[in-house]
Amino acid sequence: MQEEKRERAQKKASGAAERPPALEQAMRWLDRRWYSEAELETRLAACEYPPDEVAAALADCRRYGLVDDARLAQQMAHDGTARGQGARRI
Repeated sequence: MQEEKRERAQKKASGAAERPPALEQAMRWLDRRWYSEAELETRLAACEYPPDEVAAALADCRRYGLVDDARLAQQMAHDGTARGQGARRI
């Protein structure tokens, strides 16, 4: 247990050197759930990725079809309808 804590502390201390590229990080998040382009941009910026790397990662996500705000909105509306939410709530 102590060894794991030491390893985590070392990784944290090394900072950006151990951080995955912005595209890889975005793909990890998108593997768990859908995010809007703005949400991904905000999250990547919060992780202190350079703006040009964030822009490139978002462009790649759009190109690969991993980010589609219109499809996300449609899915959210469909899910809300399936849960019995009304038009005002959705």
